[in-house]
Amino acid sequence: MKSHYLLLIYIFSIFSITNCYLLSDFFDNKFSDTYQSYNTQNDTLTFDNMLSLWSESYLRKVQPDYQDTINFQLRDNNQYYYIVFNNRSFKIFKERNYNSKITVIADFKTYSKIFNGELSPQTAAGRSSMRKPAPLDFKLENGMTYQKIDWERAYLILINFFNHHPHNKIVIKKEYSREIHSGNAIGLYYSKGYRSAYYFIDKADTLNKNGESDPYEQSIIIVKGTGFAKIGSDTLVINENEAYHIRPNIEHKIWTNSNDGISLLWSAWGEKVW
Repeated sequence: MKSHYLLLIYIFSIFSITNCYLLSDFFDNKFSDTYQSYNTQNDTLTFDNMLSLWSESYLRKVQPDYQDTINFQLRDNNQYYYIVFNNRSFKIFKERNYNSKITVIADFKTYSKIFNGELSPQTAAGRSSMRKPAPLDFKLENGMTYQKIDWERAYLILINFFNHHPHNKIVIKKEYSREIHSGNAIGLYYSKGYRSAYYFIDKADTLNKNGESDPYEQSIIIVKGTGFAKIGSDTLVINENEAYHIRPNIEHKIWTNSNDGISLLWSAWGEKVW
């Protein structure tokens, strides 16, 4: 599969090199050991609420001495925020951080969908080309370059901050996916050298273009439906409850003639996986 989430990984990796402040005397938001869920049926959900509950959940998932700064902007009113994490505490600032290297940008609807589990952050920021915008976007600041990526921090923030479930649950529904590479994709989990996603492929769609290949190991597991896979010079009939291995630099694409479509779990691994 095409690495359509590479830009997403780059976005979150930048957080690791933002200025981290030792501001323990500023922190009046002490972390609670009790996981807090948010009932959007009974409460008014604000962006401040989301940031606070995301931060509390995030602190349960990181090391006790964790320090970092994450920057945000609301597209709706261009309001800036940033969060400083320091030794099991956090503080939210409702202003622009002029030391920021990158700022995450989305509108309130997108942030809400991510918070409510209707859109994983990986899905929201995924795109087939760096030139294309995404619902969860970013801007570079203060001389940021691609060479300063810290992958360990990148995956930590990507997987754990924007998902306030204690075990990072992602709901697999077609309506929660986005079209990327002519397939409806849900970004799942990443670590250094590993990525995964869930695809829904409709009858009229073909996942990947002719001649497309990638420099790393991949696998597909057919979860539902039947279809076809071209792997190298072979064209295969693929069925649910089957798995296939795609070796590096081998052409591959997937499609179906079924009105019911086909669903599959995709994974990639190895040193060349961002």
